Amino acid sequence: MNWSIVLIHNGHQKYLRYNLDLLSRLIPDSDIFLAGNDSNKEIAEEFGQCIWVSIDTLVAADTSYEAFVQNYKHFSINHLRYERFCFERWFILLNLAKHYRLQNFLYLDTDNFLLTPPAVLLDEYPDFHYGQTIDPGAPEFLFFSK
Repeated sequence: MNWSIVLIHNGHQKYLRYNLDLLSRLIPDSDIFLAGNDSNKEIAEEFGQCIWVSIDTLVAADTSYEAFVQNYKHFSINHLRYERFCFERWFILLNLAKHYRLQNFLYLDTDNFLLTPPAVLLDEYPDFHYGQTIDPGAPEFLFFSK
């Protein structure tokens, strides 16, 4: 089974290029989606299998997203922009999956590096119905299958 990879990222940090390079070598036959902003579009274009999608376009008509942003109350010690984006990414991910009709995909935080192809991981753990990182409060790595 071929798994698509989805990353969501604002900004132009150096590690993003390294992650895309690693993914393109590790799983050369998989689509890699990067939902991002203008500052990282060029990085995505360096990798032929990477499909860059504007975050703004993905959420433009999403009334649920707009309602969330308007009603969000910030209580964290983290910066507002960072913390709210941790929630916004789920709206972005849902809209991307719907738009591209993704059936089987892996969501990966851009500062986490996948070192084993998804198919190998799933073969090793056939009885699991989902997968994520060890910390359930920080889902940096999730499999989705429809």
